Amino acid sequence: MAEENQEQDKEQKTLDPSAKRYEDAYKKGQAPISRDLNNFIFLVACLGVCAWVLPWCLRRVLDFLSGFISMSGELQIDTISKLSFLLKNTFLKLIETLWIPFLSLMLAATAVGLGQSYKAISSKLIEPKMSHISIMQGIKRVFSLQSLVETIKSTIKIIFLGLLFYFIFEDHINKLTIWLWATPLEYLTTLNQLIIKYLAVVLIAYAFVSGFDFWYQHYTFKQNLKMTVQEQKEEFKEQEGDPKVRARIREIQRDRSRTRMLEKVPQATVIVTNPTHFSVALQWAEESMDAPLVVAKGADVLAFKIRDIAKEHKVPIVENAPVARSLYDSVNLDQQIPPEYYKVVAEIIRTAMRIRSHQF
Repeated sequence: MAEENQEQDKEQKTLDPSAKRYEDAYKKGQAPISRDLNNFIFLVACLGVCAWVLPWCLRRVLDFLSGFISMSGELQIDTISKLSFLLKNTFLKLIETLWIPFLSLMLAATAVGLGQSYKAISSKLIEPKMSHISIMQGIKRVFSLQSLVETIKSTIKIIFLGLLFYFIFEDHINKLTIWLWATPLEYLTTLNQLIIKYLAVVLIAYAFVSGFDFWYQHYTFKQNLKMTVQEQKEEFKEQEGDPKVRARIREIQRDRSRTRMLEKVPQATVIVTNPTHFSVALQWAEESMDAPLVVAKGADVLAFKIRDIAKEHKVPIVENAPVARSLYDSVNLDQQIPPEYYKVVAEIIRTAMRIRSHQF
């Protein structure tokens, strides 16, 4: 039953993973890491070391060993302390000479590893989990599709590299005994050139393997993170909140905005109305404004509420249906009226002034 449920889940996961899904995976220490790409870049570093650094190191080592051998008859190692001193100096000299290539390869390996996994560095990877010691989970990992693909790739790589090594070195195997009569520097230089040749050929072929593995790891990673419709809804709720809560928040915001708008009605100069639907409150101060300002507007119930507040505070109400409808549709709150309304609104304000003078 559990396997059937897992298969059904996989079939239902048809949606691409979201950015949050990726972030959660990185936090858990999961990331698409291509070991073949790591190996490819490390081999590139090895090729660089063999081509530019190793020849210099070999000359340094051979110079030291030549001097050491030429003085071998003069060396006295009849005591443990003298032998220890000799070995210590030899070891330090080798470290002094070879530390550059070793450090270069270590830095390359570290950089390659971090280059793909820096987003997924997490302490959760070392947390104890029962699945790590579960026999059934271990068997599933061993016989999983990913393990099968990795086994096939490893087998193909071993066969390929072995055949490549044979074809490259076939013509040189018989010459190895002849090279033994050459000087150490010539022998090691020739051997280093063969290694460079082998690495260069391997890298050309390995580029395709690493490219495929890089694509495959990212493809598998994306497939494992795919989401069902329900998972996407749950994630949306988690990020944005429950739709009912958001609707309630928007309702509260509208109520507060409406309350602030209605508080401005008593300061209005005139209320322009359509008797059945619209009310627009205009404020005008000749000394401080370039044009009248819309401080409140509403339709239907809200329009009547504006009129009631206006009557309560003795704000003049002027009926002009076309102007009320036009101002309601085209002018936002706290925005001045456009120039095309100046003339007609000026007449409405003069009418409001006359109404106000009669009221007092």
